[in-house]
Amino acid sequence: MDFPIARMRRLRRTEALRSLVRETHLRPAALLYPLFLVPGEGIRRPIGSMPGCFNLSVDEALKEASWLSGPDFGLGDVAAAAHLSVIDYIGEAPWDDYRNVRTWYVRAKSRPAFRPLLADRQPGLAPSPHYDDLDF
Repeated sequence: MDFPIARMRRLRRTEALRSLVRETHLRPAALLYPLFLVPGEGIRRPIGSMPGCFNLSVDEALKEASWLSGPDFGLGDVAAAAHLSVIDYIGEAPWDDYRNVRTWYVRAKSRPAFRPLLADRQPGLAPSPHYDDLDF
């Protein structure tokens, strides 16, 4: 049989190969929620150019987006943990002022995927004493 009468299926033999050539489907679970964090406490400021979006302090963000503080560790958690990790590394995080953020960050640091990052060091800059402590 000649092409196009014969349908070539060699790229669709297994589910893994079919998923590579499948058309893209957009679903709400694949979208990111725009979360804009600002320093401070109790801040919820509307962003004029983005109706429905707000500049939020971390304590407000933990109320706003349940996935950030809930059982599902998502991309928002990774981004927030990365920012907090830098502040924690240099020892400038005021953990006593933000207990709920500290509790969330301890949970983020305890995740198996996050632990190897705690072993990274910046040459010439020592981390704070509690940086790699999972329960500081």
